[in-house]
Amino acid sequence: MLKKLFTFLVISVVIGVFYTELTGKTNFRGMFSERVLGITQEQEEDEGQHYSLEKKNDNTWDPGKAAIKDADSYHKEAKEFSNKTINTINSFEEK
Repeated sequence: MLKKLFTFLVISVVIGVFYTELTGKTNFRGMFSERVLGITQEQEEDEGQHYSLEKKNDNTWDPGKAAIKDADSYHKEAKEFSNKTINTINSFEEK
């Protein structure tokens, strides 16, 4: 009997928290991101606008060349990360 009461209590609390979060009465997600992650709501709103691909008005803009250029930069970053990882593994093996 006590197990059922405890289970019902936990389920009702979880449903209540989700309902108040959806209706906007509480802002647990905002409090969590601000206190734990250190992200304020203004920063969160600004972050979504950094990555947008817009076609330039120039006739010289080629999306294929732009993609190759981006891929080249990502490849360089991957190589640097790989080299750092190999160096870290080698330093552990030397000890």
